Amino acid sequence: MRLSIVIMIILGAGIGWLWWSQQRDTASPAWQGYAEADYVKVAPVEQGMLTAISVARGDQIARGAPLFTQDDTHERAARDQAMRQLAQAQEQLANLEAAMKPTEVTQAEANLTDARSTLERARADLQRDEALLRTGYSTTQTVDQRRADYRSAEAKAQHAEAALAQAKAPMGREREIEAQRAAVAAAQAAVAMTE
Repeated sequence: MRLSIVIMIILGAGIGWLWWSQQRDTASPAWQGYAEADYVKVAPVEQGMLTAISVARGDQIARGAPLFTQDDTHERAARDQAMRQLAQAQEQLANLEAAMKPTEVTQAEANLTDARSTLERARADLQRDEALLRTGYSTTQTVDQRRADYRSAEAKAQHAEAALAQAKAPMGREREIEAQRAAVAAAQAAVAMTE
């Protein structure tokens, strides 16, 4: 009898434990404590009207996803203005680096040809009158006049050569050109900044 009482107690304890393990709450245990997070406020960096909002409060947002769309009329106008200023600066630089107009260069070349022809004629006249002076068929005054004409023609030829070199040279001085190159670089930076 004792043995049957012990077996009944063990059997009752086993059935009770089995019933209790099936009836208990299987939910995850709750923990007490703190959670850390970064609080982020999002707003446009430029002043203007928002034209669309792509997110709502509490949404999970992927990195780089657009949050809103802003009216960009002002920014496009600033970019267009910067691009026009860049074009103007580039045109001014090209003008400073360019020579005179082709017609002005042609005119300078023609003036040089004329001056060289006059120089050759003055040289021939001088040589002829110097030879005539030795034979007595010319005067010292005529030879002096021919020498002066030759020197004048020589100076005019040098002037015409300098004028041609000036016509073929860039319009601007080196410092003006460097300053304009800096203005072009600044305009390029302004375009990049507005874009």
